[in-house]
Amino acid sequence: MSVTTSNTLLAESLEKPVLIADPDQDKKDLLLEELVEQGERGNAMAQFSLAKIFLSQGQTGKAMSYLTSAARQEDAQALYELAVIRYQGLQGTEASSEEGFKLMLKVAQCKGAKNTDLVSAAQFNIGRAYFQGFGVKQDPEEALKWWKMCSNSDTESGIRAMNTLALFYSTPDYADKEKAFSWHVKAAENGHKDSMGTLGLLYMRGEGCLEDRELSLKWLKKSSDNGSIYGSGLLANYYYSTKMYSKAVEVAQSVCDDVAASRATKSQSVTSLISEGLATAHFIYAQCLFLGQGVTKDVDKAAIEYTKATQTNKVVTAQLHSKMMYGRL
Repeated sequence: MSVTTSNTLLAESLEKPVLIADPDQDKKDLLLEELVEQGERGNAMAQFSLAKIFLSQGQTGKAMSYLTSAARQEDAQALYELAVIRYQGLQGTEASSEEGFKLMLKVAQCKGAKNTDLVSAAQFNIGRAYFQGFGVKQDPEEALKWWKMCSNSDTESGIRAMNTLALFYSTPDYADKEKAFSWHVKAAENGHKDSMGTLGLLYMRGEGCLEDRELSLKWLKKSSDNGSIYGSGLLANYYYSTKMYSKAVEVAQSVCDDVAASRATKSQSVTSLISEGLATAHFIYAQCLFLGQGVTKDVDKAAIEYTKATQTNKVVTAQLHSKMMYGRL
C-alpha cells in the first residue's frame, strides 16, 4: 500500500474550528434584547452572537450586517466566519477566494490565548491556499512555512499540520523519506491516528528509518485502537504477512462488518486513506476465506469480499493482487 500523496491535501474542505455555540432556543428571546443593545454599542462579541442567531433563523441580511461590524473590529471569530463565507460564496454572497484569503490572513494575525484555535486553523488554511493556488499565487514553499508555523501549536489544526507536512514530504516533487518519517512521528505522538498507521507502515518497510517489526506492530495497533480504518487495514495486512491468519481475519472482518466504515466510503467526504484501509481489509479477508486461512474456507464469500475490495479502491486492490501473485503479500 502506498503512502498517500498530495491528493489528500487537495481534497478536503476548509479547516473549521468549533466556534461558540448558538444559545439554546429557549434562551434566545431573553438574550436577544440585551445582545442588540450591546451590539449597538459596538460590542464585537455581542455582534458575533447576534450574527449566529440571525443566521440560524435564516435572517441573512441582519446576520451579515452584524458579522461585518464585528469583523471590522478585528474580532477573530467574526473574521474567520466571514472568511469561510467569502471563500465558499455562502449566505448569498459571491464567492471570492481572494477576499477569503485576505480575511484568513487577518485571523492569523490575531493575538490572545482565546484565539489560539482560530489562529491555528487560519494558518493551516493559508498553507493550503498557497499549496493549491486558491485565492493567492501558488507557492509550495510558502505553504510549507505556514504549515510549519501551525505545527508549533498542540491544537487540532496544529496536529493536522504535522500530518500534512509528512504528506508534503511524501509527494514526488518534495520527496524526503527522513523528513516524512520525522513529521509522522510528531503527528502520531500527538494523537493523529492515521499518522500512527503510516508510521507503522514505515517501520515495516524501513522507509526513512531502520526496519523495526516491533515498533511497526505497536503503531499499527495504536492506530487501529484509535479508530483509524486505514490503520486497521494495515494491521490486518501485517498479521497476514506474518502468517498470523486468525488475527488477520479478526481485524479484517471487524472492519468489513463495520457499518460505519462501509457508509464512510459512500460519503462525499471520504478520504483516500479510508478507502485504502477498507479495501485492504476486504482483500485480506477474501484471501483468508479463499484459502481457508484462520477461517473456514468459503470461496463464494471470498468472491464477494474481492468484489467489495475492488469497488472500494481499485488501485489498492490491484496492488495487493499483484503482491499476492508474486508471493510478496
